[in-house]
Amino acid sequence: MLTYGRFRVRRDKHGALEVWSRGWRLESRVVPVAPLAMAAALLVSPIGLPMKVIGAVMLAGCAWVARRLCHLGFTIDEDGVGVVGVLRTVKMPWDDVAGFVGERNPHEGRAVLVSNSGERVAAPGTFAAEEMDPFGDEGEEGIVDELNRLVWSVRRGDPLPV
Repeated sequence: MLTYGRFRVRRDKHGALEVWSRGWRLESRVVPVAPLAMAAALLVSPIGLPMKVIGAVMLAGCAWVARRLCHLGFTIDEDGVGVVGVLRTVKMPWDDVAGFVGERNPHEGRAVLVSNSGERVAAPGTFAAEEMDPFGDEGEEGIVDELNRLVWSVRRGDPLPV
């Protein structure tokens, strides 16, 4: 894992670049194992079969959600840009990617991936409102500018930071 501006980046096992900001995802990949271990223990417990099955299914669902929480952010690969949320991943092909824009309220901001057709997909995490400001200290660029610079450098085929 490397830091690219205010983002963290790393290659996944398929070669895609994962991009996220600190605080968006569970950093420990061990967390999803705990509900699975509890489900296994529940299945050998002395309670009735219907309760075993219901409990095991619920704990397996918790493990799935915990696993998704470990992957929140963006994926960038040769096919396009993906926004990985808790429930689903939205993939946008390069031909349709217009870029990222910022949305903010007085308390927080969010990067939004915009398509050429106008579809908008919000990032799974937020930033402090002041981080969204493109006019930072001493020429510091805003979050959206950093993200667009990273995305378009990948699109151009520039050497990736990881």
